[in-house]
Amino acid sequence: MIRVAHMLYSYLPVTQNWIHTQLRCNRFCEHTVISLTRENIAHFPWESHYTAFARGSAVGRLRLLLARYWLLQPRRFLESIVEKMHPDIIHGHFAHESWRILATARRAGIPLVTTFYGLDVEKLPRRRFWKRRYPHLFSYGSGFIVEGPFMGEKLAAAGCPQERIHIVSIGVDHTLFEPSRSEPPSGGSNDSICILFTGLSREKKGPIDAATVFCEAAKSDPRLTLHCIGDGRYGTVVRRILERQGLLGRATFHGSIPFEKYRALLAASDIVLAPSCHAADGDCEGGAPVVCIEAQMAGKPVIATRHCDIPHVVKNGETGLLSNEHDIAAMTRDLLRLAGDAGLRGRMGEAGRNHALRQHDCHRQGEKIAAVYRSVLGATRDNRHG
Repeated sequence: MIRVAHMLYSYLPVTQNWIHTQLRCNRFCEHTVISLTRENIAHFPWESHYTAFARGSAVGRLRLLLARYWLLQPRRFLESIVEKMHPDIIHGHFAHESWRILATARRAGIPLVTTFYGLDVEKLPRRRFWKRRYPHLFSYGSGFIVEGPFMGEKLAAAGCPQERIHIVSIGVDHTLFEPSRSEPPSGGSNDSICILFTGLSREKKGPIDAATVFCEAAKSDPRLTLHCIGDGRYGTVVRRILERQGLLGRATFHGSIPFEKYRALLAASDIVLAPSCHAADGDCEGGAPVVCIEAQMAGKPVIATRHCDIPHVVKNGETGLLSNEHDIAAMTRDLLRLAGDAGLRGRMGEAGRNHALRQHDCHRQGEKIAAVYRSVLGATRDNRHG
């Protein structure tokens, strides 16, 4: 059994729930979590877990804030945990967390695997601060996991050795996303068409495009209702767009919600809208938003963009409809087409479920990640005996 220490900033935001699934479904390894802080313990319990800073005290919160901005690092804490558990592999989730534990891994001679998720593929490499760090990470790191081919190409262009890049799509537990159409969520009637959008905190999620597309389509189809999940600075912007069009009353803002409520809203929705785009500061999905995978697993058609690895996840014309970034007219046509054809929604939903089961089942993805660990350990042994 391979012993793996997983390094994260926090275990675990609801928006990163797939990491918990990844650990839970990988039965080939013993997993220990190391994080700077911890949240949502009831939703994402993990027995073998070491936390550097406690949020409950003022001192802990201050240390966490300093660590977030790289003014303080818990090196002694990391070294003590690694020395105590003797992992075979250290797995950093996001490049910056691998960097945080890089010196510890190097001193202990433990192979380091990094999973890239998005901002660490395009946004961070543009910053001078990180341009100096990535070569060191690429030099020591034994394996680098990405969600799809687009992400892999970007990582190779940033200087990562091609032979150490492994494509492993994000895995989802299919038992948590059984296809269904429950009662419409609050704000919808029995004949309403419920559109689900997640991501009011970041430009890359396309919140302005989502609101604009909904407004354009809602003028033609009075059955459409919009349900937004999340908090953030774009919430106010989206509300203003809807208000100017006289459509604020047909939208519901659910805020940050527990994972169980998110699943319920997804089950109650008819279409998932994911108009991801490149942000002005270079931030992007890198791979594909996890909601695209979870939507398909739940049997919901997806309207999205040809952004990063979304075409690798959503099959255009089969499991959803794709258009270019910021193409409001195309996305509006797609939304009206799906809203007006229940049969098409059903066929795409079924195809999406089958596609997700083949490509994103958490147990299969767990096997693939374990295979990456084994290849890394094999290469390490070969190097030591070479």
